[in-house]
Amino acid sequence: MRRQWCVLVILAGFLHVFLYQAAAQPATGEIRGYFPQFVLGSGAQSTIVLVNPSPHSPVQGTIELFDRLGNHWPVVVDQVPYGNGEVPFELPAGGTRFVAPDTGDWPLMTGWARIRAHSPVTATILHGGSAGQAGFPAVNAAVDYVIPVESRAGQARTSIAVSVPGGQPVSLTLRLLDAGGHVVPGGTASVELSAREQRASFIDELLPTADLSNFRGSLQVESNVSIPLVALHSAPGRLSTLPVYSRDQTTFFSFEGNLQGWEPRALDVDDGGAKADWSIAPSAGRNDDGGFSLLFLLDNLTDAGKIWIQKPIVVEPSRLYKVRVSYSFATKDFGTINLWRIIAGVRARPPERAQDLTFQGETGHGSPSDIGYTWLDKSYDFDVESGPDGLLYVFLGVWGTWETPRGYYIDRVTVSIRE
Repeated sequence: MRRQWCVLVILAGFLHVFLYQAAAQPATGEIRGYFPQFVLGSGAQSTIVLVNPSPHSPVQGTIELFDRLGNHWPVVVDQVPYGNGEVPFELPAGGTRFVAPDTGDWPLMTGWARIRAHSPVTATILHGGSAGQAGFPAVNAAVDYVIPVESRAGQARTSIAVSVPGGQPVSLTLRLLDAGGHVVPGGTASVELSAREQRASFIDELLPTADLSNFRGSLQVESNVSIPLVALHSAPGRLSTLPVYSRDQTTFFSFEGNLQGWEPRALDVDDGGAKADWSIAPSAGRNDDGGFSLLFLLDNLTDAGKIWIQKPIVVEPSRLYKVRVSYSFATKDFGTINLWRIIAGVRARPPERAQDLTFQGETGHGSPSDIGYTWLDKSYDFDVESGPDGLLYVFLGVWGTWETPRGYYIDRVTVSIRE
């Protein structure tokens, strides 16, 4: 009996470790879209509908649920609890799944959701409750929005819902325009959001001094970082979605097991006498989003090595664009001596020489002591004219200015482009 008890204890310990490790694994897969509004409780129900558009291949992924403060939202789906708010799914070719978390006896709770998958998947959310029913597809993040607005006392109201998917605070600038395109009195405001926060508000709540008793016009929303946004139109017993127009082209990269079309490049890694080994590849060892990031390794024996990734973005030819590149950068460089330099830039042609690269600040994390790797938020703005081929080349990396081997991580890259 004692031997059986020991075996059971060992087995239980193994299962505990296994389950703990499984629960601790971050959701992987590329981000396929956001739902800035997710509602449960008090008679309201949000249902996410997933469809695999491929006629040949299955798709696997995860629905990540967060409450309005950005914490993982524990839910129960089909009597299965998901304490970390991550609901995995697997769809056969052409398959469909409806995901409707149990509401129980909850009061009304709001939050947001994110869809990750290793291959394309179509996602739609359905909202139902006493205010009516509405549905909209998963949306991408952007920095610049225009929303049609209708507000009539007791008859119609317009609301927006936003969420902050990144780990930094967000500042929104609001401008309410009448039908003639003029800013109305009391029609400007600033809104501050915390990292990973979700907020849903009526326009008359955001702009309380503007006269919205009988109004039709539009709302411009500008953000300092890319965020997802949706708009809803409500009338007595009826709820419907409103079109949201984004004036910028935004793409997101989290390097979930691949380079996502970015090309590794290097300069000054072989001076004829010394050769600097280098690599840029996805790594599961450290991440700020999903399960992977890009690891930049350079054994800087030439004392001048430069390694980076670059990607062409298709735009209109020969036009001036404003480009914002933001990303997470992990470094363990400390102090102020022997720091390397950051490479981050946008050009109409791919960089071929050192003078074609754009060098930004240093690679230190700011601490005077060795505290290990630290994630930093980096963001840079560029004004650049596209070439006649209609391409802009974005590049990110490091310049080795000291003869030592070092490693850095880049994750959660967002590129926003607008005229």
